[in-house]
Amino acid sequence: MLIGILISIILILLAFQDIKMRHINGWLLIPLLLLFFFQSFQAEYATVVFINLGLNVTFLIIQFILVSLFYFIKEKQINFINTKLGIGDILLLFIISASFSFKSFLIFYVGTLLMCIFITIVLERFIRNEKNSIPLVAYISACYLMWYWLSVFLHKKLLYL
Repeated sequence: MLIGILISIILILLAFQDIKMRHINGWLLIPLLLLFFFQSFQAEYATVVFINLGLNVTFLIIQFILVSLFYFIKEKQINFINTKLGIGDILLLFIISASFSFKSFLIFYVGTLLMCIFITIVLERFIRNEKNSIPLVAYISACYLMWYWLSVFLHKKLLYL
């Protein structure tokens, strides 16, 4: 429970930084990664944690290769980092994948991206965003916090389905 509270505090700090400045303090990602590993090792055996991490990271790498190919074909630009997607967004996805089983991560990832699309569309109707950027770290953090605390209150292992 203490680990969950510490993770929540760091994610809330990252979310506020992303919303306010569209920039996050990368140094906060190091203790976050350590806390996710510690939390995962408490929930599962080390071999299961590393297998899930390998699957999750492989999935993300394939995703980012496909996004790179898309932007290469569309705009003749292969480097989409910090132009279309921030490095903090990518790093947080890799770090947060350490706390999920593969099945849970796929559900979390797709659900988070769908929520981002929905909220962005709704907010564009009411608020004109001059920067035309999405605080993805904030959305990922909010989704993780909802997912984690829902699992605590329901007494279910939602991180490891």
